[in-house]
Amino acid sequence: IKKKEVKYMNFEMLITFSIIFSLNLITSALSQLKYVLANKSKSWEMYALIGIDTLFYLWSLKLVMKDTSLWGVIILTIGKLLGITLANFVEDKLIRKIYLYQIYLSDYDFVLELEKAAHENNISVTTVKGYSNGIERYILSAHLTSKQAKWIFTYLKNNGIKDPTADAFELSKTFGNIKNRLDF
Repeated sequence: IKKKEVKYMNFEMLITFSIIFSLNLITSALSQLKYVLANKSKSWEMYALIGIDTLFYLWSLKLVMKDTSLWGVIILTIGKLLGITLANFVEDKLIRKIYLYQIYLSDYDFVLELEKAAHENNISVTTVKGYSNGIERYILSAHLTSKQAKWIFTYLKNNGIKDPTADAFELSKTFGNIKNRLDF
């Protein structure tokens, strides 16, 4: 009879740990994603997400408190870490972010080459001439997705510009036909 009880307890613990892990994976992912909804001014969806997140978190915490072993805490922690990783993956890969990049360059001929190469890759750029301490500088501005920004910075690196001066601003809204030109 003891062997069956031990097997049953191990199976029950396995189920409990699986539930703890799954709940924390989900709650951590939801917790991270609520910031995305907050940035997009989606309050109702964000509050619903907070409610679900709280419910799942308290349920997993109840299970951990019922199981007094250190394993429950370890499983909870691993679930949380993997949930945050999952949320970051979803945010980076599935949520369409648009950035305004400003890249500062000095060589006008290279700027023209970069503009031409960018246009050939369906990337719209605007160049503005300015001065810094009396030296001509060119500011290349573009609305880019992460994929397009990677292409531009790879192009710069392949042409000897390894660490260009640049600014990047995440945009919460764009207007006009800019979204039609972006490659996600």
